[in-house]
Amino acid sequence: MTDPTDPYAVPSDSHPQEHPTQPLPYQQHQTSAPSAPYSQAPAEPGYGQPGPGQPGHPGYYQQGYPAYPPGYAYPQYVVRPPTNGLAIAALVLGILWLYWVGSILALVFGYVALNQIRNASPEAPQEGRGMALAGIVLGWVGTATIVVPVLIIAGLAASGY
Repeated sequence: MTDPTDPYAVPSDSHPQEHPTQPLPYQQHQTSAPSAPYSQAPAEPGYGQPGPGQPGHPGYYQQGYPAYPPGYAYPQYVVRPPTNGLAIAALVLGILWLYWVGSILALVFGYVALNQIRNASPEAPQEGRGMALAGIVLGWVGTATIVVPVLIIAGLAASGY
C-alpha cells in the first residue's frame, strides 16, 4: 500500500477528486513592535529588510565607497565617428521637399555626402551613409512628382487635348 501523501508515488487509477485534501496549515505572520515609535521609516512590510535608498540595501551607495565593487569591469565608452552634415541636410531636405527645390538640393547634398564619406581617411572616418542614401531616394521621389505630371501635360498638349 502506498502513502496517499507521498508526492513521488505512482498515481492510482482513481480520480483525484475522490481523495480528500487537507488545507495547508495557517502560518501566522509575526511582526515585531518598533522600539521607539515613529523614530524611523518602517521597513518593507513583512520582510524587515531595508528598502531602496536605505543603508543595508544591496543597491545603497554610501559616500566614500567606490560606486563599483572591486574587480568589477568598468563600462567602456566607444567614441563614434562624426556624422556627415551634408547627409543630415540631404535627409531633412528630402523629407521637407520645399516645393521641389528641397528635392533637388537633397539629391545634390546626398551625392556629395556619399562622396565625402567614401573618400574619408581611415584616421577620421565619417558616418551617415544611410541618411545620405535616404535623402537621395526621397530627392528622386520628390523630383518624380513634378517631372511625371509635367511630361503627362506636355504629352496631352502635343496630342491636341
